Amino acid sequence: RNRLFDRPAAVMLYEICVERRLATVTKVDGHEKRKWRPTPLHTVELQKLSSNLLRISSDRTMDIAEKLYQQGFLSYPRTETDKFKDGFDLAALINEQAGHPEWGGFARELQAGGFQWPRDGGHDDQAHPPIHPLK
Repeated sequence: RNRLFDRPAAVMLYEICVERRLATVTKVDGHEKRKWRPTPLHTVELQKLSSNLLRISSDRTMDIAEKLYQQGFLSYPRTETDKFKDGFDLAALINEQAGHPEWGGFARELQAGGFQWPRDGGHDDQAHPPIHPLK
């Protein structure tokens, strides 16, 4: 079989493998899969991600984003811009996050050479940058 999606059949094959304790791999197929870097976050994408990953409604998402904006944690959340202008200081944003106890390690990895400039999405409303953390 190429792929097996039937759970009872998969469990049966698993149990056979466990019983026999010895198996021979006859063929391995694989291919490299590339994943595009994401574009910077804009309002519609924020709402989609929030809905799909966190099961939060669009209205509730925007209420939360607006509160984070008013408290100075998030840039203006109502923007269709999905590319940073040349010269935007992303390094300063990363530096601001480096001391955080939960995700500071990730920021430090970016500081140590893991950073790549985000892929441009092609939309710029000329009013606000993409959504990004401030502190």
